[in-house]
Amino acid sequence: MNKRLLVGLAVMVFAASTFFGEDWILAARKFDFTQKKNHTTSEESFLEILPQLILEQTSFGLTRTTSNEEMLDRGLSSLLTERQSLFLQLSKLVSERDSCVLRNLKPKKMEKLLAKKNRKIEDVEKQIRDNLEKTQILVDQYNERTGNGSEKKDSIIFSPFRKIFSHKEDVVLEETRNESVKFYCDDISQLYVPSSEIESCPTDSIEIENDCVEKKINAVIDGKITVLGNYMSVSCSLYVMPGKKLAGCVTEVGNVKDMISIARNIARYLSPVITNNLPVSLKFVLGPEECKKDTTLVLDGIAYNPVPDEVVVHTGKHTIKFDMEGYLTKSVEYEFSGSSSYEVKVEMEKYNPINVDLVLSDPIPGTLFLGSDIVFETGYGISKGSASVDGNSAIGVFQSLEHTVVKKEKEVKNEDGTVTTETVEEEGEPLTFFYYIPENLQEENVSLLVKGKPMDRASYIDKRRIWSYRAYTLFVISMPFTLFSIAKRNSCVVAYNERYMDDIDEINEWTKVRNICMGISAATFVFFAVELGRYLHAASSVLPENAVKAKPRDIEKSRDKTYSLFENPDEKKDDTEQSENK
Repeated sequence: MNKRLLVGLAVMVFAASTFFGEDWILAARKFDFTQKKNHTTSEESFLEILPQLILEQTSFGLTRTTSNEEMLDRGLSSLLTERQSLFLQLSKLVSERDSCVLRNLKPKKMEKLLAKKNRKIEDVEKQIRDNLEKTQILVDQYNERTGNGSEKKDSIIFSPFRKIFSHKEDVVLEETRNESVKFYCDDISQLYVPSSEIESCPTDSIEIENDCVEKKINAVIDGKITVLGNYMSVSCSLYVMPGKKLAGCVTEVGNVKDMISIARNIARYLSPVITNNLPVSLKFVLGPEECKKDTTLVLDGIAYNPVPDEVVVHTGKHTIKFDMEGYLTKSVEYEFSGSSSYEVKVEMEKYNPINVDLVLSDPIPGTLFLGSDIVFETGYGISKGSASVDGNSAIGVFQSLEHTVVKKEKEVKNEDGTVTTETVEEEGEPLTFFYYIPENLQEENVSLLVKGKPMDRASYIDKRRIWSYRAYTLFVISMPFTLFSIAKRNSCVVAYNERYMDDIDEINEWTKVRNICMGISAATFVFFAVELGRYLHAASSVLPENAVKAKPRDIEKSRDKTYSLFENPDEKKDDTEQSENK
């Protein structure tokens, strides 16, 4: 139990690290004055104090929801850096190849040297071509994911199982994720200071962008201050790196003696920009016309009836569902980021149920479900039932009356007052198996055979995994003896051939030992291969079994099995009536 607990904690830590990915580093740069005049020493101090106060007023523990555009800029920047490095390598290799011509070498040697240099050059050129191809794929995936427009349009047609069983292409554009907002150098008093060569460059320049990428800064706050008497105007801008995209601007006016209020108001505006939780307008276009009044929109668990023309939500993932009696439910989960407005189109489709008969291949006591609906409960002569499908792929489950056995440690108090720990067995979850009905088998009144075996798959997979480890351990243990016997026999043969020894019986003995060790290693390898195959088969048992068309003899055979498996309810009723009469 302790080992499983540790493994579970490790998986949770890994999942958390994957979900929150890297930190999103926020920095602030020293502000500047808009006025070209001499300022007092106290006014000069505003340039550093204000950005520090803004960082201080920014809430700790913020989480940034990255956008698709942000992930695109990161990918393009990484690929550009890689291309520049490859080009430098290419330039060096070309110079080395050209310098070979000046060397006084023989023709054959010169030809070999040039061929070697050309192979290296071709390899780098191939890497550059692959990089350019990956860059195009990155842009194409961004356009496909976002709709390639300022106003994204999404037609909601959802098939949950098509995505599970379809082939997935290699994803170059990373998925949007949540990243913890951290301050530059983990210190709010530490401002971002560019090197002296680029200190005068504006924040949206390529020089500052490259420097921020090198220092792993994701965003920079820059500002301009205008002082008029006892009042000041502060204009702040937030730039996201790489890409030097202007994420937001704000101008605040206040008294120079109350800079904390100025910083607090600026931070209050910038916080949703930093977390990327800006409002997004969702415009709904619903068809056909007769469905608009009776359709219910469920947005993140909140129901709207009738469907409004527009709803404002925050940036991020949202779940949208359209529901209407007599029509198919349409639902989707989508990442709304990178745009302030989206048009969501959906065409409601009438629900035309298709009735299919489901037959258990190997009936045992239990209940067959399709989705959340009960198809039938197995009993005397009952191993078949009718269910409704809608033409889309469907997954169901058979739930047996038999349950798993869970071993738990329980404290028991003895008669003398001492407490001991005993291992007891308790009833766990029901034994189940899943089945899958593809679209091409969904025909009116067709009989489908459902195959599967209810079992404790977690224990079964764990058992097969342990046996595969044991088999592998035996194979690894046998290999040193086999290698030693082979080496010893070979050394004896060499010694005998070189006349260093004349005892051929020793060679024969080591030949026997070698053959025995090789036989043991071969047997353990076969044992490992068999156990590995059984483990892989056990791991794949969690996948749903495909339903197939049932033949008349399959239906009859399934029904006949229930006659011997269950009691006849009529006979049981007759026995009860006879006992009551007596």
